[in-house]
Amino acid sequence: MTFLEAVNRIFRLNALLRGDTDPITSFAQIQHNASIQIAQIAVQDELVELASRKMIDYERETGTITTDGSRVYDLPQDFRSFADMPHFKTSDNDFVYEYPGGVGQLEFDDPLYQTTSSGAATHWYWDSTTSKKVGFYPVPSSGGTMTYRYQKSIMITGQGEYLPFPNNEEAFAFCTMAGRRFKFLFESVEKPADIAAVLEADTSYRTARSALAHLMRGTKQGEFYGHRYA
Repeated sequence: MTFLEAVNRIFRLNALLRGDTDPITSFAQIQHNASIQIAQIAVQDELVELASRKMIDYERETGTITTDGSRVYDLPQDFRSFADMPHFKTSDNDFVYEYPGGVGQLEFDDPLYQTTSSGAATHWYWDSTTSKKVGFYPVPSSGGTMTYRYQKSIMITGQGEYLPFPNNEEAFAFCTMAGRRFKFLFESVEKPADIAAVLEADTSYRTARSALAHLMRGTKQGEFYGHRYA
């Protein structure tokens, strides 16, 4: 389901489109312009919420860093977080874990950490500015490779981009959630409300979120509580 299709479904759920009313064909069209913008925000905010709850776990990628004697290396633009335990794997199958205490502790332990070099890195640390970067300690020699697993960004902005769900069942449950967020955003334009609190108290929203969580789990849910005796 595309971003545009999701917005049209949200409009249907909230009765902005009825019967034979033509769906919108572009985010730039004048008709429903204000509603289109609010619906876009609702979808994007819901994606942020799912990402923060780590409910979407299958958008995983493998990244590679080729060391060239530098201390700091850029992570991909679509990098959201490390998958599982943050670590790098060298070409010699050694694991490089985060420095205990981060760069603040490293700077205390070794004031010359930015130039300390012994051929092979044993730890990594965050060295972020306006983009996400990692540094290695000791500074690695050139010519090596490090691989890592990460969760990519699920944010969408273009009307033709697809929601990060592999099937319609998940996309429909998500649209129900985004539709409820849209409703409360739309109704509180002149009188802002605590949307997070309103949604947590909304039965339809919580039911859709629960359904989405079950659909994304990919395994059969337990049917019994407590002990079961043969």
